[in-house]
Amino acid sequence: MKRILALLTLALVVPAGAQPVNALVAATNSLATLAQLTTSRNFDKLGFASTNETSLMVLGEPVPLYLLGAPQLYLPTASTNVGVLFVATNVTSYLYPVLVGTNVRTSFTLQKHGNRWRGTAYGDAAFARSLVTTRTNLLPPLSPAFSNSFAVRIPSLSADFLGYWLLDDYHLALLTERATLPLLTAGSATNAVEVLRQVRAAIDEKSGFPE
Repeated sequence: MKRILALLTLALVVPAGAQPVNALVAATNSLATLAQLTTSRNFDKLGFASTNETSLMVLGEPVPLYLLGAPQLYLPTASTNVGVLFVATNVTSYLYPVLVGTNVRTSFTLQKHGNRWRGTAYGDAAFARSLVTTRTNLLPPLSPAFSNSFAVRIPSLSADFLGYWLLDDYHLALLTERATLPLLTAGSATNAVEVLRQVRAAIDEKSGFPE
């Protein structure tokens, strides 16, 4: 029975890079938009070493991105079955790393609005670099866990995570240290149920609610 549940869960995990064709077209257009937005005054803030790099940039492998707010985090079933938060039908955003050569320079997010995909959040270099670095450090490149990895953002705590499915369970790795999550170490993976328990406790404390 456990094996059947594991196979069902794997079927719900979104492979990195698997998106609709119209999303790929929108991503290409968004890369051109990023080039237009880059100037001599802001190239470094966007993550580039010079304006010349905009002519060399290419799309990296997109990563499914989940934005988790209170409605998702406090679902009754989410406390024990985090898989309900990370299913294919819930993916409406992808993080696109932008590369120059093999180096991650910056990123943008592709979001679904109705039936259309649009680029947003141009120039989030720190997020993309920490995500790619953490994934490279934790997961073998050809492993199923690497291929099915995803990103998680919890805006209420300004906390970002790498997520993946391994050994019949979900795991989350904090990307950058957060004072609100003192028991989690950046770059180290922890069982997702435990991570989200700490996240909810931190949100409750921030809101003044008793645990």
